[in-house]
Amino acid sequence: EKRMLSMPRNEEAWSARGRRLLALAKRHRRPTWREQDWQAHAFARLNLTSIFVCCMDNIERVNVHDEKYTDFGQRYQKGSIPVLISGAMSRWPAMEYWKLETFAADFGHQKIICDHRFGIRMRFDDFRNYMEHQEDDTPLYLFDHAFGEYPSTRLLVDQYKVPDAFRDDLLADL
Repeated sequence: EKRMLSMPRNEEAWSARGRRLLALAKRHRRPTWREQDWQAHAFARLNLTSIFVCCMDNIERVNVHDEKYTDFGQRYQKGSIPVLISGAMSRWPAMEYWKLETFAADFGHQKIICDHRFGIRMRFDDFRNYMEHQEDDTPLYLFDHAFGEYPSTRLLVDQYKVPDAFRDDLLADL
């Protein structure tokens, strides 16, 4: 039986290579899934705002620019207290520059890693087409551990700052 993997409806926008690489990434990610399994629960169509409107909002919020944030590790991390952090990105140049249109213009032909376990590399343009049109319950994602090491993307690293409380890169341990 030939398995077809769900692809965006706007297939004419895709390169043949992009379609092939995304199908490969999906096969690696979920080898037993058929096309309909990728969208079985229609999660992409859920209106989460209306679903969670009834939930109690009892989580403390802290702004990274507030005095309360200075003891973040002692107060929240060591105490295992849930908290929503705001303001962390307010001064990032990335908030202005990092837009799909800008990335497409500057990095459209750049090869990126779509699946970190299997190292599937594809052009950013092909992944963007997938991202804009996909309706998968568990979408594919980018995970490029060498993001800041490529000459073409090195400048992007200076456009954001990891909040002090999160300097330890726990993803590096994966």
